[in-house]
Amino acid sequence: AQAERRQNIEKEIGDTLKQGVDRIREQQTQEILSECKEIELAAGLPQERADKLENLAKSVVDQTTEMWRKRVESALLAMDDDQRHQFIRNGRIFIGTEENESPSQQATWKEGVAGLLTADEVTRLQAAKEARKSRRAHVMGEIMIMLLDEKIAFTAIQRQQLQPIADRVVKDVPELFQDTGVNTYYSYSPEIFFAAAAKATEAELRPVLDDIQ
Repeated sequence: AQAERRQNIEKEIGDTLKQGVDRIREQQTQEILSECKEIELAAGLPQERADKLENLAKSVVDQTTEMWRKRVESALLAMDDDQRHQFIRNGRIFIGTEENESPSQQATWKEGVAGLLTADEVTRLQAAKEARKSRRAHVMGEIMIMLLDEKIAFTAIQRQQLQPIADRVVKDVPELFQDTGVNTYYSYSPEIFFAAAAKATEAELRPVLDDIQ
């Protein structure tokens, strides 16, 4: 009876689950191929090894989408009938991936990339990642200044003087540098930037701001 019930449920959720797998596969493929391009450009890979890298990426996506499918299928099988019917009524499964289902976090990916790159290429790739983080920090610093400007009213010169301070304090906020590939889009609350801004010292700010500010 249990086997028959499982078979009926699997048939019921089959199309919806497949659509979910296809959606996750497309998202993860875009994310990991974007990382492939970053590696190829930074390391200057020849076409032959670039092709191997992209083939590796696609095989890892097969692995991670199967991880997602098994987790979601287990969750659907564990629901009672009413919950499951309500869940799949719209024909789409709104369940995202977890961190351990990210292609870039898989040992297969990390070991495969390490095996494809020379020591010099690894160094160039690391330098490119550091440069990217610095650019991101600068943008996040600009956002911080914009948010504070609404409350404090900086002058143009003050905004320029505050930029190096903002770049420094945001670097210590891991939430602003999520790079696991789990999500394509991120949302940040102003409070994250205000909390980071509070790390600036009075000695840094005193020469830039007037007493009222």
